[in-house]
Amino acid sequence: MLIAISLAISASKSSQRPRNHAVLIAQNRSAPTVSVDVTNADSAGNDHRLVWAKLDQVHEKHPDMVLIHGKSPKDAEKIASLWARNRNVPQIGFAPDWAKHGRAAPFKRNDEVLDIMPRGVIHFPGTGINDNLADKAKKLGIPVWRSGGA
Repeated sequence: MLIAISLAISASKSSQRPRNHAVLIAQNRSAPTVSVDVTNADSAGNDHRLVWAKLDQVHEKHPDMVLIHGKSPKDAEKIASLWARNRNVPQIGFAPDWAKHGRAAPFKRNDEVLDIMPRGVIHFPGTGINDNLADKAKKLGIPVWRSGGA
């Protein structure tokens, strides 16, 4: 089954659009599956304590998890990758295919995640990409547990 964690990092103080960084956690099919959609406004996604605490919480319940992330060399995905290396958790990069899908790439990636049918989504609202994942999960009958934003 799948535990998915999507960490979205707001763009810098410039007028750039927010970037989406997905961290997906897969695990053994015999364990429950949860999707966690974490969005940060400003610095929460760069807060290694917050990211590590969330990942530790999930790992405590699902010690056989595998971290799948969007392969970003910085921000929350990099923090999650370092967490996995430190905790000896297997990890797999799962980047949006920008060349193939252009701007739709993160949304197509969301579809691929949901094709695995996680058993639940924990959603921290923030970006349209994360909201898209939560909305599509709900339509598929996957429970979505909404939490406050970062």
